[in-house]
Amino acid sequence: MKISFTYVLCLFFTLSIQFSDAQKLSRQEMITDIDYYFDILRNKHPNLYKKYTPMQFDSLQQRLTKQVVDSMDCKDFNRLLLRINGLTDGHTLILTNKVWGRTHEKDSLPYFLIKDSSLFLQNNLILSINKKDVRDVVQEISNMLSWEYSSLLKEEYINSNLPFFCSSFYDIHPPYLICLKNLETGVVKMDTVETKKILYTADYKQTFNFEFFEKDSIAIFHYNSCDIGADLKLFERALSAAFEIMDKEHVKYLFIDITKNGGGNSEYNKLIFKYLNVAKVKDGVSYHVNKSMAKSNAENMMKGWKEQISKEFFLKRWLLNYKVRRFKGAMLNYVETGVLKDKVVYPKNKKGFKGKVFLLQSRKTYSAAIDFAADFRRMKVGIVVGEKAGAPIDFCGNCENYILPNSGISVVCAMSEYKYDSPVTGMDENGILVPDIPYEVFNRKLSLEDYWEIIELNNCSR
Repeated sequence: MKISFTYVLCLFFTLSIQFSDAQKLSRQEMITDIDYYFDILRNKHPNLYKKYTPMQFDSLQQRLTKQVVDSMDCKDFNRLLLRINGLTDGHTLILTNKVWGRTHEKDSLPYFLIKDSSLFLQNNLILSINKKDVRDVVQEISNMLSWEYSSLLKEEYINSNLPFFCSSFYDIHPPYLICLKNLETGVVKMDTVETKKILYTADYKQTFNFEFFEKDSIAIFHYNSCDIGADLKLFERALSAAFEIMDKEHVKYLFIDITKNGGGNSEYNKLIFKYLNVAKVKDGVSYHVNKSMAKSNAENMMKGWKEQISKEFFLKRWLLNYKVRRFKGAMLNYVETGVLKDKVVYPKNKKGFKGKVFLLQSRKTYSAAIDFAADFRRMKVGIVVGEKAGAPIDFCGNCENYILPNSGISVVCAMSEYKYDSPVTGMDENGILVPDIPYEVFNRKLSLEDYWEIIELNNCSR
């Protein structure tokens, strides 16, 4: 089971930003906190050196230690530590709970395209905002984003955090006066951002919901979060009722929208696949943890199995006891290496939804939602539509929170990595899932015309 939480990828972006702490930290307190965090990374993370070497981590730790002064505001120390995030995966990071002194209007700037630390708006290069060059702001934010994020997700995070960084560290406050240079004509002009540029977002109070266009034989399942939690029973009833309607109304096209799904718990994805036609999947899997955690994990697993066995009837007890015996040898290797290997078989299902299934994904699709997209393609359910996802298919999850002892800065560390042996088809060189049909979905509320256009694009691609 892989659990990966949405909040981990909300790096700088939260509606409940805490007030910055005015405390002064001594040099020794900051060094202690730096050492504390790097010890967490080395002793807890399942695959810390997937991208960068131990030497590179050691080098960064030494540089940070040299940069702390005799005393420093907690806010500035938090800002300094954020650069560690560039070396870690998207589920392992320093948070910003000691940085922001007040909340900001997150959408008060237009959405910029970003290339080489420069901002672009339509066919214009942004020369300045409030008469100040903002390339340093863009570069600072970029350096604090995980190497694991796709370029599109990085662009989204830079845009989301630009107003925060501008006002907190660069003395750039609204109202914003933007200087633009037209790339075709070379004409330079000034433009004032007078109103907030509100981007389309889902109603995040609705973890999931369905839309039906009966006359067009189209259904849309908005799967906005894999963090179902206390709504499990409601989720199960909603799925059952919705697919019953689709069968009764002979719906031909189902769109599953995960464009705004930032993850949660991958286990909930399985409830959806029960209603879809899927191909049989038989593959090897490996479960990775830090070697220092393997012994206690193995003991907890065995304890959990024994507790479960004691509650079952005879036949189920026999099957579970067989599983425990089969895994004893594997457990010994797991304790030594931190890697547990197994086989997985998902049976074929031909009794699911009878029509065509489209999966809509975007740059804001990541974590457990990526698991859903990967299994969607692995099980050959249907057509993936949209843009490249926000993070790779193989990632570390099962995060735990920690607090640095002196500064009180919150940090998160991934605790496990779950991988299939066989790669999913249709990934780019960075392991990012590429759609079968590219389509503009980011920050858009798709209309019925969009759904029909996607159907036509699929028909033409055959």
